[in-house]
Amino acid sequence: PMHSTQEVLDDPHVQAMGYLRRVPFPGTPHDVPIIETPFRLSATPGEIRRRAPLLGEHTDEILGEIGYTQTQVTDLRNRGVV
Repeated sequence: PMHSTQEVLDDPHVQAMGYLRRVPFPGTPHDVPIIETPFRLSATPGEIRRRAPLLGEHTDEILGEIGYTQTQVTDLRNRGVV
């Protein structure tokens, strides 16, 4: 059968297996469920370390890493380039 997203999130088996992890997400009033790693390795277990970034969240950092100064990044923002 086809299940809605909410039905999957609420499914007792999904809950019991720990397939979902709730993480804080900017702009939402509550934590948001994300999918954990679908398998568990004993020696090197995977883990969710952080939420997915927002659109443009790391733009300044990335531009800085490739050589743009903060003044140049500010100029790009002011001109609507980024």
